[in-house]
Amino acid sequence: MFVFMWRARQQPFALIGNSWSWILAGFVFLMLGEVLHLSTAALVDRGYLTEALKQRYVLSGDVATFVGLVIVAQGVYRWLKGVQQLELNWATALESNNVLRQRVSRDGMLLSTVPAALYRTFGVASQSSSKSVFVNDKIEDLLGYKAEEFERDPTLFSELMHPADRQRFEQTERADLWNHDSIVIEHRFRHRDGKYRWLRRHLVRMSDNKDVSEWHGCAFDITDLKRAESRLAKFLEAAPDPVITTNDQGIIVLVNAQTERLFGYSKAQLLGQFIHKLIPDDNRDGRKVRMRDYLSETNTSLPDIGLDTRGRRKDQSEFPIEVSVSPIESGDEKLIAFAIRDISARMNIEAQLRQSQKMEAVGQLTGGIAHDFNNLLTIVIGNLQLLDRDTNLDEGEHSAVQA
Repeated sequence: MFVFMWRARQQPFALIGNSWSWILAGFVFLMLGEVLHLSTAALVDRGYLTEALKQRYVLSGDVATFVGLVIVAQGVYRWLKGVQQLELNWATALESNNVLRQRVSRDGMLLSTVPAALYRTFGVASQSSSKSVFVNDKIEDLLGYKAEEFERDPTLFSELMHPADRQRFEQTERADLWNHDSIVIEHRFRHRDGKYRWLRRHLVRMSDNKDVSEWHGCAFDITDLKRAESRLAKFLEAAPDPVITTNDQGIIVLVNAQTERLFGYSKAQLLGQFIHKLIPDDNRDGRKVRMRDYLSETNTSLPDIGLDTRGRRKDQSEFPIEVSVSPIESGDEKLIAFAIRDISARMNIEAQLRQSQKMEAVGQLTGGIAHDFNNLLTIVIGNLQLLDRDTNLDEGEHSAVQA
């Protein structure tokens, strides 16, 4: 009995409280009462006790037995109350478990509809590798591996990263991962079929511990987006004129190689700079107002316009350019495309044309004047000839006419 109660204390039934100690104490008093009764009978048989002592021993044994019964009863009462509490807790636990199962089922259905792989990553600052555990099955759609495979090998996700991307991650991005609360990174991962796919990962750090940390993240397949960006980049590089794309604040987000050649800046020097670095504000002909109108958030729906203005090279020299400005709607992001053409040669040709037109006008004016003068001169010469034929003139007058 005592062994059973001791084991019961070590098991979950210990939730009934300390009733075992009351029952144990009660049994001790019961045993004490029984010992007193047995010892009293033995001593009386041997004649060691008088009648008065016998009555005291018997009374002591009865008292001990009574106290033991009361204590056992109290322990049993506490035991029963504990059992009732256990039954109540068990029923509550079953109900909570059912609710939890329903919630997990519902959450599982929700997770299955998320078009991203949700996962947890655990990392140690002193170690280069991290361990990833996926919480939904979308990773199989992305990389062809089941979530259970990543659970068996938590480093598999890191091992699938493209070697060049892993090197970049170790050199720069890993420090950003530990130093920022959230980060967005893009890497190539090897699919089960051997091909690499682009994944964009959004990671949120869940711990401030500098040595050990955990991140919650989601991964999206952006392979098609990267292909579209590559095609767009090739298209821009093939464009014969500089093409610059800015956001609605005028900050450059994309340039092509022609832009680098025309303005003398490298792509790295232009990205993140304002468009006015290349197309300075100019008050002539109201161009400054028109450019700023295009860069305002409320006027990105303006029709395409063309501007003749001036560009500024890296050496600060300016040259005439023609700019075609077009708004681009890209989801919530508003972009503005600038197609730029150097019109220095055209301006020179136009200047030469204007000069030739001026010379032609002067020539036509000179020819007209000469023609009119010739007409007048013909009349004068004709009259002189007629006068020279006049016989009434003397020799001196004839000499004056001929002169």
